[in-house]
Amino acid sequence: MAVRLVEMGEGRGAAVIRALANEESAKVLILVDLVRCPRDDRKGRKGTLAAFRDHLAKAIYSDACNWNRCSYLEVTGAVERERCPYYLDGPNDVDWIFENSALGRRQSQMYVDYVQDITVANGERHWVSPLCDVPDAGYNDSTPKSLIVARALHRVGMTTPEGLAVVASLWRGFEPEPQHTWQERVERNADTLVHLVEAGQYQQRDGDSEETVCHHWSFPLWQLDLVRPSKKPTKADLRRQRAKHIRWRRQVDSERDPAPLVTREKVEELTKAHSEFEMEWERLIASLPENRNSGLPFSKGSVRSYELESYERLLRLVGSLDVEELRDMAALGWFGRSPRSGWLWHHEHARNIISEDSVGYVCGLGRYWIKGLDRWERPPQFPDSFSTVGEDVSRGESDA
Repeated sequence: MAVRLVEMGEGRGAAVIRALANEESAKVLILVDLVRCPRDDRKGRKGTLAAFRDHLAKAIYSDACNWNRCSYLEVTGAVERERCPYYLDGPNDVDWIFENSALGRRQSQMYVDYVQDITVANGERHWVSPLCDVPDAGYNDSTPKSLIVARALHRVGMTTPEGLAVVASLWRGFEPEPQHTWQERVERNADTLVHLVEAGQYQQRDGDSEETVCHHWSFPLWQLDLVRPSKKPTKADLRRQRAKHIRWRRQVDSERDPAPLVTREKVEELTKAHSEFEMEWERLIASLPENRNSGLPFSKGSVRSYELESYERLLRLVGSLDVEELRDMAALGWFGRSPRSGWLWHHEHARNIISEDSVGYVCGLGRYWIKGLDRWERPPQFPDSFSTVGEDVSRGESDA
């Protein structure tokens, strides 16, 4: 149904159906996990049964199908992150505070709500609803991994009474420990398939289902508390963390010393030479057989093998700089490409790694030189999200 809705342009409906399929499939994983739980572990069995009707727990079981190369220690860490009641996110990592990711994702696909911005105390309120643009079809017509795994468990005979007996006999004596690796899980999953074959539960072999069971059927989760979000971090914790980060960003972005030694005139001359090289290189790529658009590989060997005069000229110009100017050109390139690290950090880093032998590497930063100089010359520019910080940022101590 979701696939057909996407084809009709009904992305919103497809997202709802897909979310339901994802959640309902998780119930299969939970009940099979209940069979893996030892009979005498009352806490584990009670928690697993509670997970059957809990939205957060079902979301975690679904997500676990994608943690196919994780050790059990990494799985427990991922579960703890999924249980966080709040988290920071945004283009600058700390722009806004959001409620639990799994629950928020589910609710935003299905429900209309009138919510408050919790990034700061007394934040503004606004409407949210599933009224959105049609999501990417490539995402929405992909079958949820939890459904793929649930179907695979069924196809290999694991969901019959006899198949579940095989699961119980192999898994109830196994208690996951932090040192257990993903390879051990894959081996145990494969061993389960062997025993299902021997028990006559899996006779029509299916390579895709076997691959899915081996690599995407997760570690047992019955040991873990999945039913409710954890208590930490609180909104106050994240507001303090956000305030600290914003203060640090403002300090870093304001640093402009020491000044670059290379002049603007020289930077513009070198940037023009680099642009001429790029144009000649693009013309060369377009003329190659099958129009191999391999980008602009600035390695000395591959570019010089074509004997481009524009590149030789660029090398001569950059090579004529003294070593301090060369370092500043590298720092300007880095600052133009990644300003969030701050000018001072890039300047010091250039002093540590750039030498007279770095001419070819510095040429590779050419498209960022003038952008870095422009950033250095103008006052720091902060994201709009950093301006709505209120007293929480100025004090960094709000417990609201």
